[in-house]
Amino acid sequence: MPNTRVKGVHPRATVPLLLLLSCMAVTGDQQPASYRLPLIVPLVMDTNTSLYTIKIKNDGPLVVDLAGTLVWSTCPSAATHSTVPCQSGTFGKKFALCLPGFAAFGDTPVYISREGASLVNYTDAFPYTPILTNPRSPGYYLPVKGISVWWSEPKVTASLPAGALDLDARTGRGGVVLSTTTPYAIMRPDVFRAFAQAFDAAIEKGKYYWTNVKRVPAVEPFKLCYDGAFPFLKRPPTYDVPTIYLELAGAKADWPLFNENYMVRTSQGMCVGILEMEPGVGMPVDGEPAMVLGLKQLDMNMLVFDLDKMLLWFSGELSFRVSGCRLPAF
Repeated sequence: MPNTRVKGVHPRATVPLLLLLSCMAVTGDQQPASYRLPLIVPLVMDTNTSLYTIKIKNDGPLVVDLAGTLVWSTCPSAATHSTVPCQSGTFGKKFALCLPGFAAFGDTPVYISREGASLVNYTDAFPYTPILTNPRSPGYYLPVKGISVWWSEPKVTASLPAGALDLDARTGRGGVVLSTTTPYAIMRPDVFRAFAQAFDAAIEKGKYYWTNVKRVPAVEPFKLCYDGAFPFLKRPPTYDVPTIYLELAGAKADWPLFNENYMVRTSQGMCVGILEMEPGVGMPVDGEPAMVLGLKQLDMNMLVFDLDKMLLWFSGELSFRVSGCRLPAF
C-alpha cells in the first residue's frame, strides 16, 4: 500500500470511526425521535491509498477503519472536521458494510438480492458469528478455532499449535482481527507455516486428474504462488481454486474465503493473498494478533454488526451467491 500521509481528527477521543457513527442520523438538527432515519452513505475507494472512505455532510472523506482508535482524514487537504451531529436515539448499535457499495449506521434492514427471487433479509440469508473485543486494543475479533482448505477431496485441516488463534484477554495478544486498512491477510509465522502446508496438501490432492497445478517461485510480497492452470468456472465466471475456511466457535457456519477473497493474479501465476508476519510487513492494529483479515478478504462481502448482541452476520463473497446487497428505500 502506498505510504500516504494522513491527518488525525479527534471528534471523540479514542472512539473508532464505526462506533462514532453508529448513532441515528436525523432529517434536521432538532427533529423529534420519531423522524430519525438510519445514516446511509456510499463507500468510495481513495485512488491514492486504496482505502474505503465515506463523506459526512460537508466534511472531507473519513477512512473506514474497523480497527482504528481515531477518525482519520486524508491529506494533503488541511480541512478541519466538525463532530458528526448525532442525537440520543433508540444508538441500536448496528452498522452494515456492503463492500464496495455502502455503509449503513443504525437499525436498518439490509437485504440480499438473488436472481429470480425476491429480496431476503440478511437475518434469514446469512450465518452469524459471535464477535470478540480486545480489552487491550480496539477492533473486532472472530472466534476462529481452526483453518482448513478444501478442493473437492476431503478438506485438509491446518496443523496449528494448540491455542494458536486464541485471543489472550490478559495480554491482548493473539486472536483474529478484522481490518479495512490493510490490503491482505497477515498471519503470525507459526500460523502461516501450518496454513501453507495445508494449502499445498489440498493442491497436491487435486480436483481434476488432468490438472497439474504446482508451486512456482514467489512473487513479492506473496509466498504461495502457483502456475495458474486452474480450471475455469462458468458460474460465477472465475477460476476454480481451493476454498479456505475459517472455523468459528459458536457460529452457524464457517467463514469461507473463495477465489476473489484471497487469490491474486500476477504475471507469474496465481498467488495467495495471505502474507506472513515479518519485518517489513506493517501491522494495521496494535498488539500481536495471530491473524489479520484484510481488505482483500472482506471485499465483495456484506457484513452486519450488532454491537448490542455482539454478533456479526457475514455473507461470504457475494459473487458466489450470484447476488448483491440492497437497502430499503426511505
